[in-house]
Amino acid sequence: MHREVLDRDHIDVDVDGQRVSVKRGLRGGQVVNVQPELRDAQAAAKALDRPLHQVLDAARAAAQVETGQSSPEAFGDDSTTHTSHTHRKLRPTI
Repeated sequence: MHREVLDRDHIDVDVDGQRVSVKRGLRGGQVVNVQPELRDAQAAAKALDRPLHQVLDAARAAAQVETGQSSPEAFGDDSTTHTSHTHRKLRPTI
């Protein structure tokens, strides 16, 4: 089985005034996956008195807008705004 290693970066998104960092997986310079950082989303949910799943969904949607994608399908099954970019390659776990 071959496992592809995606380039990754992080962007910061705004969810109702709360910063949530979002990891993005890139293939050929195109965003193929986004995932909000759980600790940031949990802190935002607590500060906003909102359920965690709502904050995660809002962060994915904000990342979609930042990335210029119009639908969650563009990212497979996950998606979610932006400020910093740090590219690094991850190694597959064995």
